[in-house]
Amino acid sequence: MPASWVPILAGTTCANVRLRTGSSRATGMAGVSLANCNQKRILVVEDEPAIRLMIADALRTSGFEVVETGSGDEALAVVENGTTVHLAFVDVRLPGTMDGIALVSRLRETHPDIKLAVVSAYPPDWPSPRLVEVFIGKPYDVSRTVTRLRALLEGPAGPAH
Repeated sequence: MPASWVPILAGTTCANVRLRTGSSRATGMAGVSLANCNQKRILVVEDEPAIRLMIADALRTSGFEVVETGSGDEALAVVENGTTVHLAFVDVRLPGTMDGIALVSRLRETHPDIKLAVVSAYPPDWPSPRLVEVFIGKPYDVSRTVTRLRALLEGPAGPAH
């Protein structure tokens, strides 16, 4: 009998389990593949590798697909190359020709459907506090940040008014 992949969601963990056609029994651990059932992709833009890895791992563990970049220029290239991004989690201070504020400004103009969260150890200093949906101060609690980002993804698009 041919097998097919069926998404199984339990809590915040998601897996695809290979089932025999017409059967409700899984073929065993060899037939289990981790997958992203909620289909939400978060772009993490952080130049500090340890911080980027910490938040990216927490987001992946929570069931999100994550794309990581270390600069605004790299992040913009990811989006402009056609990668679907549902939320950008952007540090304000970034190396290269585009800092976090310039990146979120550009994304707001060219990709208004992407939700924007800015993170910084410094208070926000952009012209409009309505540019992004969420500002998160550093240092941040990873678990609470993941919860905030999940809530943001589940809410309406556009900056808070």
